[in-house]
Parts: sequence; structure tokens; C-alpha cells
Amino acid sequence: MLGSALLAITGIAYGAGTWWAVAAFYEPWRQRWAYGLAWVGWLAETGWLGWSAYALGGTALFTLDRWLGLLEWLSLAVFFVFASRRNWETVLGFLLPVIFLLWAVGILTASARSRPDVLGALLVLHILLAALAYVALLLSALLATMYTEKERELRRKHVRLFYYRLPALESMDGLSASLITAGVVLLMAAIFTGAVWEKEVSGRYWTWSAKEIWTLVTWVAYSLYLLARWRWGWRGHRAAVWAMAAFLLVVVNLFAINALFPGFHALVF
Repeated sequence: MLGSALLAITGIAYGAGTWWAVAAFYEPWRQRWAYGLAWVGWLAETGWLGWSAYALGGTALFTLDRWLGLLEWLSLAVFFVFASRRNWETVLGFLLPVIFLLWAVGILTASARSRPDVLGALLVLHILLAALAYVALLLSALLATMYTEKERELRRKHVRLFYYRLPALESMDGLSASLITAGVVLLMAAIFTGAVWEKEVSGRYWTWSAKEIWTLVTWVAYSLYLLARWRWGWRGHRAAVWAMAAFLLVVVNLFAINALFPGFHALVF
């Protein structure tokens, strides 16, 4: 009962916050309400994740709804940190709709079952590193989307208030690249810790599972992005398009690979 109530409060706050955050693009006074509702949802989700950890233990991380909840929670936590320092509250208008969508997907795929697999500190570290990597890549994709939207506004003869509410193009491009750099490092660390843990359990570092292969492909795609920026000076529009396209690999990894290829890495639906 407590878990259901916390989950419902989370969804209501995220849903209402989404409306206020998007409306704040044209009516800035609504930003405070959006920010407050995001905090309410985040605190409720904190309680829900804590309750899940108490009820299911570490195996709660193997259910899709709670894994998505962890991504939502971490995404907002990172946003609260850098938004307070950079005064980039308008990012919330792009982030909250995604978080609310993930919450809805979690509701539709909720499972009371959990995985009985052997857990350990190294596996928990592996999971947290992967989650942080995906959060960094999600935020980079959102910033890239914001970049292309502001760029499109710039091509208009009469820009709207929406244009002035977004950060500078150079700032969004630079921060998106920084987040991808962090994501590449975190994802590599996740792959390494996962391989070490798998060696302890199965005797092999790499099993060529669909999840492992797709994660490696994702890491290579983002590494090529960084190479293109460093070697060929890719900036601006081309870099933004690459960041958005590469994130589709993350989406496929989270949903399609888990659904189509059962195995240890598959989350419980």
C-alpha cells in the first residue's frame, strides 16, 4: 500500500510538473511550479525506491519498472545539481516529459517478481555505473535536442520567447560533449566491472550475449563522437544530430534487447 501510494504521488507530480515546465517556455512564472513539482516527484520516488529496496533487497534492480525509476531519480538528481549552479531551469521542460514517459512505461511493465541471482558489491557497482552512464547520455541527448530547436528558432525571421528561454548554443554544445565524455568513461567502467564480476561467477569475462555486444556497440558509437570532435572538429549541428541518433542505441538496449533476448541481463517485466 505504501509503495503504491508513493508511486502514484510520483506520477501525479511528474505529470503535472511536465505541463508546467513546458508552459514555462512562454510564461516564465510557471517555472517555479514546475521546479517544485519536480522536487515533490523526486522525493516521492526516493521513498518508493527505498521501500522497494527494503521489500525486495538488491534484486529490485532486476525489475524494469524499478530500473527505470532509478534512471528517473538519478536524472533529476543530476539536473538539480547543475541547474542550481548554471541557472538552466529550462532544461526541465525537456527532461520532465521524458521522465514522466519512463514512469508510465514502468507502470505498464511493473512486476512484483524479482531475480534470485547472486548479488554482491561489485555487481551493485556495475549496475550503478551503467545507470549513471545512461543518465549522462540521456542529458546529452536532451541538450542536443535543445540545441537543434534553438538553431531552428534562429532561422526564423521572428524568434519567439522560447528562443530566449534556452541557454546559448555554444554552452549547450559544450555541456552535451562533456556529458558524453562522462558517459563514455562510466560505460567503460560498467563494462569492466561487469566483466570482472562475470569472471567470478561463470569463469569467463565475456560471453558474447546480445546485451554485452549492444553495450559495446553503444560505447563505440559515442567514442566515435568524441573522436570526431577531437580529430575533425565536429561541433554544433552535426554533433547534436550524432548525440541524438546515438541515444537511440541506448533506447534499444534498455527495451528491445531486454525483451527479445532473455538471459541474465534481461530485466523482469
